Amino acid sequence: SARTRSNNRAAWRSLEQAGVVISRGNSPKLVREFYQVYLQWIAWRARQRKMPTALARWRARQAEPFQKFATVASRLGADCQIWVARWDGRPVGTAINLYAGESAVGWRSFTDRSVPSRFRLPEVLIVEGIRHACESGCRYIDLGQSVDNARLASIKERLGGQEHAFAEYCFG
Repeated sequence: SARTRSNNRAAWRSLEQAGVVISRGNSPKLVREFYQVYLQWIAWRARQRKMPTALARWRARQAEPFQKFATVASRLGADCQIWVARWDGRPVGTAINLYAGESAVGWRSFTDRSVPSRFRLPEVLIVEGIRHACESGCRYIDLGQSVDNARLASIKERLGGQEHAFAEYCFG
């Protein structure tokens, strides 16, 4: 909508005025910065759940090891794009999208919760992923699950996303 486009432009202006710089690529440095922001987010989540940070980070490293992201980035090459937003030189927001033919997947996205909400960083990173998908010839983009996250679902809906139910199977 016109309002969403206006809000996105305002978010970009806020980011630029604050000196936030967003880069995209597939380098090992970007994978490391992605993982750094992921662990910061895990620490924030641990505090929210009143869980010891060390335990939360240990569990996170078991569930989502760094090597998993490094392997995906190196094996997929340009079909794996990582966005990193830096504020005062430190990574504060990241997203990883995967591309295959006409489809893209917003695989993972995390932001440092110390960043002011006026920056709308999660939304800006999603928009950048959508923009790249469109420029790459994708017709579809899966923005991932929003179960139990009304804020994330709201962002996706504002950007034109449509909710789809699906069955998920896990093999142990």
